Amino acid sequence: MKIVFFVFLCVFSVLPQFAQSQQVQWATKVLKYSSQYSSSKSAAKQALGKPNSLPIGGDSPMAWAVEQIGENESWVEATLKLGYSIPMKIRQVAIAENCSPGAITRVILTDTDGDEHVIYTAEPKKINDKARMLNLFVPLTDYKVESLTLILQPGKVSGWNEIDAVGISDLEDSVKATIKLAPAVTYIGVPENLGSSVNSTFSEAIDAIAPDGKTLFFSRVNHPENVGGVNSGRDVWYSTMRPDSTWTPAMNIGAPINNEGNNYVNSISPDGNKMLLGNLYKEDGTSGGRGLSMTYKTQNGWSKPENLKIRNLVSKSNHAEYALSPDGKTILLSIEADETYGFNDLYATFLIENGEWSEPINLGENVNTAGNENGPFLAADGVTLYYSTNGLSGYGSNDVFITRRLDDTWTKWSEPENLGPGVNTAKFDAGYSLAASGSFAYFTSTANSLGEDDIFRIALPKESKPQPVKLVKGKVFDAKTNLPLESTITYIAIPDSSLFQRLYYFKNSPVNIL
Repeated sequence: MKIVFFVFLCVFSVLPQFAQSQQVQWATKVLKYSSQYSSSKSAAKQALGKPNSLPIGGDSPMAWAVEQIGENESWVEATLKLGYSIPMKIRQVAIAENCSPGAITRVILTDTDGDEHVIYTAEPKKINDKARMLNLFVPLTDYKVESLTLILQPGKVSGWNEIDAVGISDLEDSVKATIKLAPAVTYIGVPENLGSSVNSTFSEAIDAIAPDGKTLFFSRVNHPENVGGVNSGRDVWYSTMRPDSTWTPAMNIGAPINNEGNNYVNSISPDGNKMLLGNLYKEDGTSGGRGLSMTYKTQNGWSKPENLKIRNLVSKSNHAEYALSPDGKTILLSIEADETYGFNDLYATFLIENGEWSEPINLGENVNTAGNENGPFLAADGVTLYYSTNGLSGYGSNDVFITRRLDDTWTKWSEPENLGPGVNTAKFDAGYSLAASGSFAYFTSTANSLGEDDIFRIALPKESKPQPVKLVKGKVFDAKTNLPLESTITYIAIPDSSLFQRLYYFKNSPVNIL
């Protein structure tokens, strides 16, 4: 082994830095590891690619950690060897230590001839920062680096000593962790708390906004006016927008939607006449456990929910969320199944024969991470997806991201982009919902709330809006008497008849078609 010591400079970068052009390669393959916490969460493969925990940092399933030792065992030296797609001459190594940094004792480069070069040695030492980017500089190497080995001393620095990513670069400036922002995210104003008519000292979570933007459905937890009282879970509540853009005092939607269990709305159809609910119902109206159901608007209120059957559905998590596509033929699911990348992943299921739904398919690794993906919302264009995750670099514990579907397989998506600090905070942000116009986004946040989680809205910039859609409104009248009629409206997309919808229209209710 060649042991070459260079004078180096360590630069600790802990503050968010934004996009700048960098000639940097992040590791693409795991060549060797001494141990890993699990085969998915905090696995060695989680150190591949660019950072997705920094710049904020903290304990993350998206970073490598060694396996847990037993009660009578001692920590041993840990090794992680990573490879790079294109061997290159370098000036620096950038190591994203997202949790309990300071345990790295050696860094060894391996060139294309198989020779090793030690560029860093140190004693394990606790660092005051909770996370850092450790930048190790060397003179431009006269060899091409093919792989890199990290040696750590777990247990010598308290806490989980996690590695988020490891990069090599020929840049003279420090490589920094960045947040992938949606382009030109400049919001109009600041987030607006919807006020005490909607929010309370209890926890509110946005469920859905009607396509016309005038009725808000949300859930409240443990509220004394919930059907099950303060010891119940979530109940569905609603509020309507007045002409002056203020909101009416929230009302509990009542039976048959609310019962003693957890009740919440996931989506509302473009015509406003059916809602996708996030639980099952028994014949007597009591809770039937986890699953999905549909309720339909009638002249007398909302119908008794009808349970949906999804083939081979596996949902292990106690917290699941869903989103109905505008054409009513696809449902997105946030669930933990047998083969998720981590915790909850996003899946898609499709309407098939006999009103059943297909076995869910995973949306793929461009969307899903070893973390938690939740709160899916599919915009009126059927292409633009908003969701919340803790598996990508952001500003807090969960951030809202935007991605767009690239084809009809539902497994190919654009790289997710953070919606920026206008929506995302240092706390938990999720539950993103849009009216069909895309003018305002509604979301749930704990920042600047009246109590616990509150509902906010913010005006959207053009860059963050979904693709434009047409909203057709109208009413049905008797041609002779000019009186309103109940009717069934059927329409198809011309010329290919790819979109078929049947709407049920009630007297004095507007028809809404997207």
